[in-house]
Amino acid sequence: MEVAVSESRIEALYNRLKQYEKLGLFPKSEGKIRAFIHIFTKENVEKGERLNEIAEEVSRLEEVKEVNILTGQWDLLIKVEVNDVRELAYFVVEKLRKIPGVERTITSIILRSISK
Repeated sequence: MEVAVSESRIEALYNRLKQYEKLGLFPKSEGKIRAFIHIFTKENVEKGERLNEIAEEVSRLEEVKEVNILTGQWDLLIKVEVNDVRELAYFVVEKLRKIPGVERTITSIILRSISK
C-alpha cells in the first residue's frame, strides 16, 4: 500500500517544527535532533504477531535508534535521531507513515534529557 503525501504536507510539518527551532528549543546531541514518536497501528493488540513485524520493519529504518512495544493507547514508541527538522518531517511522512499498518503518529522533540 502506497500513501501519496504531498510536498505541501511535508512543508507544513517542517514549518511548524522550524518555529520551535527558532525559539532555541532543539538542543542537539552530537549535531543531531532527537525525537520520540508514538505509533498507533491498525492491527493494535488483537494481532500481536503483526505488531512485532511492524516493530521489526520500523527498527530497520536508519534514523531509528530504539523501538519499544507498549501497553496502553499507543502500540510503539520509537526514538529517532535526525540532522534537522526537514529530515524529521521527511522521515515521519515519507518513511514511517508509509509502513503498512502504521495508522497515526505523534512526534515529540527531546528538549533535554536528565539521567541518573
